[in-house]
Amino acid sequence: NSLWNSSLSWFNALNLTYSSTTAYSIQIYDLLRAGVPLALQADGILTHLNTTEFLSKYGIHSLSKTDEGYDATDVDWGGPGVYAGDAPQIVQDLYLGGYNQQAQEILGRILWWGKTFPYYPQAIYADRRDYRRDGRANVIAGLTAAQSVIFGVFGVDVQADRVVFNPHTLNFAERLELKNIHIRDKAFDITIF
Repeated sequence: NSLWNSSLSWFNALNLTYSSTTAYSIQIYDLLRAGVPLALQADGILTHLNTTEFLSKYGIHSLSKTDEGYDATDVDWGGPGVYAGDAPQIVQDLYLGGYNQQAQEILGRILWWGKTFPYYPQAIYADRRDYRRDGRANVIAGLTAAQSVIFGVFGVDVQADRVVFNPHTLNFAERLELKNIHIRDKAFDITIF
C-alpha cells in the first residue's frame, strides 16, 4: 500500500531504478483478484474504467488512452486494444470482487468477439471490430472468456466441501442458461431471468 497515490486514485509502480512512476495499465485490476486494495483504493482504481481512459465501444484498452506511453502500434500491451485473455479475466475479477456493474460494462463491449472470431487472436482492438494482423492468429488464453461467463456471470464457485452458485443478471439479456455442467459427478443447469 506504500505505492498508493491518493491524488491519482491509482497505484504507482517502481521502475528499474526503484523510482516511483505512474503507469495506467489494466494489469492494476489484477490486484482485485489478489485482494490487495483496500475498499477505498479499489473504488479509486475503478473510477478509471471510463471512456476517456480505458473503455471504447468494442472493448477495453490495455493502457489508458491518457497514459504518456500509449502506443497505437502495440495493440495488446501498448494501448489500442487488449491481449485476448485480459478483458475476460478482468470481467471475472470484477464479478468475484462484487463490482457487477463494471464487469457487465466490459462484458457488453466484448461479446462481439464470440460472434466474429472462430477462435481468439492474440490482440483485439477496443475502438473497432478488428484484431492485430501481425500477431498470433489464435491463443489459448481465449478460454478465459468461458471462465468469465461460468465463474463471473453465473457465479460458479467450486469449494472444498460444496459448490456455490451466485449468478448475476445482465441488463442486456432477458434470460441466460448454462446447461449440463458436471462438477463432482453431479450435473447442474443454471438459469438467470
